[in-house]
Amino acid sequence: MYRVRKTWADSKSQVGAYANLINAKAACDKAGDGYSVFNSKGVAVYTVKVVFKPYVVRITALGLYVWKAADKNHGRNGMVYKGQAFTIVDEKNGFGKLKSGAGWIDLEYTKKV
Repeated sequence: MYRVRKTWADSKSQVGAYANLINAKAACDKAGDGYSVFNSKGVAVYTVKVVFKPYVVRITALGLYVWKAADKNHGRNGMVYKGQAFTIVDEKNGFGKLKSGAGWIDLEYTKKV
């Protein structure tokens, strides 16, 4: 049997047990982020792939640096200003990656639109 749960040890998170791997994968996809399919030995044979969904933010600070990486240790690429809106295509360490490729901004000074 294939079991769909968050971890092998977390039987309370189980959403189903399936004889067929294809059905187990479908149930895992439906369960979403954090779920895996485990074989009878407790080995994860399939895990849901998390797909980042881009979203738009508006800058709330007067001025905000655009960083080369998702931290403040790799230098700056420029500035963005209050009221401007940007599409975020990835997140890491509290920073959002700009769709334009210009760099990363600190999401603490933004608001989702």
